[in-house]
Amino acid sequence: MKTKVKWMGEAQFVVENTKNLNLVVTDSKYRAESGEPTCIDLILMGFAGCIYSEFRKGAELHRIPFDQSSTELVLEFSGDRSKPMVMKIHLTTRSRMKSDLIRSCLTDAINSSMPGILLSNTGIKYQIGVSVKSTKEVLYH
Repeated sequence: MKTKVKWMGEAQFVVENTKNLNLVVTDSKYRAESGEPTCIDLILMGFAGCIYSEFRKGAELHRIPFDQSSTELVLEFSGDRSKPMVMKIHLTTRSRMKSDLIRSCLTDAINSSMPGILLSNTGIKYQIGVSVKSTKEVLYH
């Protein structure tokens, strides 16, 4: 995959990749006024999408039923240059499986996804939380 950035003027630039996906971003010094997402917002959104996608694939592979309509993955980033950076990753779902199995699947998803690899290589620590509401229903992926 290849990505390139082009300046558009008026404090905006466009990021394009080889799959013809485009994203218009406003220069950081104007973002506070415009309310547009910051770079870390975009990173967290991308990370969350990748991790959830890997979690879903792993759950299918290991036949772990969970209710996708009630599933929520939350990423929260904290820290700065004076403190260690930490990413908190919390998954909430409904399943008839035990939470330790769901946690193991989520951990595998993080470690095998590009965001997880980037986290481990940058020294950013992550904390995993899992909340599973038990259900007796048969859930399908």
